[in-house]
Amino acid sequence: MSEDSLDDRLTTTRRVVDELVEILHSQGQRTLGWYLMLLDLRDALADVSGSPQETLDTAAAMVDALYSGPHNFGEFFVVCDDQEEMITANEHAEELTARLREAVRGKGER
Repeated sequence: MSEDSLDDRLTTTRRVVDELVEILHSQGQRTLGWYLMLLDLRDALADVSGSPQETLDTAAAMVDALYSGPHNFGEFFVVCDDQEEMITANEHAEELTARLREAVRGKGER
C-alpha cells in the first residue's frame, strides 16, 4: 500500500474519531465508557512517533476493543427528542462507524 493511501486513511480515521467523540460527548453520561475509549483512540492517532501503518494498526486494535465484551459499541445509538432527527443522527453514526472500521483496515477489510 502506498504511503499516500496510508496517510489518507490516517486522516480519515482522525476526522471520523473527532466527529464520533463530539457525538458521544453530546449524549452525556450514558456513553461515558465509549467516550473515554474514543478519547484514548484520538490520543493514539495524534502520536506521530511511529509510521502511519503502526498508528493504523494500533487504531485497528483499539477499534476492535470497542466491539469486545457483552456491552460494546455496536449497541450505541443517538438519543434525540425529535424522532426524525434521531433517525438521521443514528444513520450518520452508523456511516461514521463503518468509515472508521474501513479506514483503520483499508477497503474490503473489516
